Amino acid sequence: MKKKKKKTRVENKSEWSLRKRQGFRLLDPVDYQLPTCSHGPCLLFERKTGHTTEKFFACAVYRSKKRCSFRLNISYKTLPSNLLSNSDNLNVATTSFNYATIRKKVNLLRAEDEKIYYCITCNDVFSLPHIHPMKGPLGIPSLRRPSQLFSAHMQNDSESQYWFTEESLAVIVNAIEKSGCDGVLCIGTPTVFEYFQSDKLLRWKIKSFLLDIDARFVPFLRSSHFAVYSMLTNHFYDPVSIRKLITFFGSIHRLVIVCDPPFGVFIEALTNSIKKLREQFFTSSIGRLNDNWCKNIIILPIFTGKRFLNCNDFHMLDYRICYRNHSKYKRPEKSIVRIFTDLPLNEFDFSKLPDYRFCDKCKKMKGFRIKMNFRLTTSVIILSSLLSSFIDAAKSSKQCGLPPFVGDLPDAEKKEVLSIWKDYKSGEDCADQRQETQEIIDNLPSDVRAVVFGRSPPFLKNASASVKKLFRDIMHNRTLSHDEKKQELSKLAEQVLNKKQLAEFKRYLQEHERRRKEFEEAVNNLSTEAKEIYDKLERLKAERAGILEQMSDDVRKELRQLYRKSKGQKGSNRKH
Repeated sequence: MKKKKKKTRVENKSEWSLRKRQGFRLLDPVDYQLPTCSHGPCLLFERKTGHTTEKFFACAVYRSKKRCSFRLNISYKTLPSNLLSNSDNLNVATTSFNYATIRKKVNLLRAEDEKIYYCITCNDVFSLPHIHPMKGPLGIPSLRRPSQLFSAHMQNDSESQYWFTEESLAVIVNAIEKSGCDGVLCIGTPTVFEYFQSDKLLRWKIKSFLLDIDARFVPFLRSSHFAVYSMLTNHFYDPVSIRKLITFFGSIHRLVIVCDPPFGVFIEALTNSIKKLREQFFTSSIGRLNDNWCKNIIILPIFTGKRFLNCNDFHMLDYRICYRNHSKYKRPEKSIVRIFTDLPLNEFDFSKLPDYRFCDKCKKMKGFRIKMNFRLTTSVIILSSLLSSFIDAAKSSKQCGLPPFVGDLPDAEKKEVLSIWKDYKSGEDCADQRQETQEIIDNLPSDVRAVVFGRSPPFLKNASASVKKLFRDIMHNRTLSHDEKKQELSKLAEQVLNKKQLAEFKRYLQEHERRRKEFEEAVNNLSTEAKEIYDKLERLKAERAGILEQMSDDVRKELRQLYRKSKGQKGSNRKH
């Protein structure tokens, strides 16, 4: 039980951040000489412990002492020189900024008709052979989205890189397009920047500039589009970047700032940086046009982002932001991350999403997804409960026997389970039968387990047992491809469901398709080696199902006796 709680604390990044900040307060460093560590300008903190209050400067990028041990009590007015290089981490402030070198190298490789591969270790492109493992071969579209090539930084105490799902990215991008802006400043949102840079029409229509702490983007991007940047101190690590950003501001007059800061961000520092960027934009655009404006899209957890609701014209959207590489927030029913914006709410259109509707009373899009996901969560709980009950019951020989769910299993697994328990006699030990049954359950695909053990889908809630069986037979049919199964289910739905059930079915199908596309996207983002292994395992899974389907009862029995005999011998050897 303790292990489970520990796991929850580690995974819940936002809770972790709050605990780390307990007793801390961010102060304005007025009247103090601002020190810098190897990661740039520091922040001034106040910490109260009991009756003791201490004030000190510390790293603005890394909160962990292991990542950056720099700490300076404010009683010192100058920074000792021996503290300038006390970090074991990459010194971003002294990194050489050779912009767009990969772009030049790609042109050379293409001219030589060489295939292009990316090396994570070197953060560079090569042709084969190369000393390190590489991703590829890659085309130009992949190279325009370097975030998909990187290994995401996942340190909760510093850089935490979580990439938006395709749906969340589309919601943000569509709102920016609809706003009528001609420029977007992306702070810690590389996937938004890459979206605009990857589309030729958008690239011409809306200019974009990326500010991010990750220096790995430097060789991919031009200095006119990117700067290594610390968002809490508004610090540019390359002095040239300030001039480049001013040039960018001078070329536009309607700006949207989109920012996705760390979940445990100090809001005061963030708002101060955004304020300075806005001021710089309006200063750079003075005298050009009278209709200049600057709007904001800030992505934050509810408990942190609500501070923005105190600002004029800021609203929180009901839409749940999801990240494709976050263990918890990749599912909308789990996400507490929202959009806080001063853009008009009608710029955000979720009408094409299956689980959102426009609320006439609120005058904005609202979600009813939680209802659907409550049912799904309930099904998972029921599934876990039933499996747990089966295991607990199996511990007592008095409760041995054919499992009650055998009739709901797919035909191949049903034959397997029936064969397992065929020769069992009441009162005998059933350890082998229990274990073999559990192995079959464990090998069922997750969607099949949900159908077998979980609550029926919403559209089958009031359907008869015979109708449920018709749908279950199609869902369990592994000889059908995905598209064939979808077609058969749709055809059956039109024949046997009433109008209300049919509407529920269409929503169910849309949700299923959305989840499938997200999964396919995750599969496509696997490394070449992992993708090959995945494909092999999928082929083996299909082959295993086919073998089980065609296996005769005699062969099934013969093989089972062989396996039981083998297990018995292993147990005997362990005793000796």
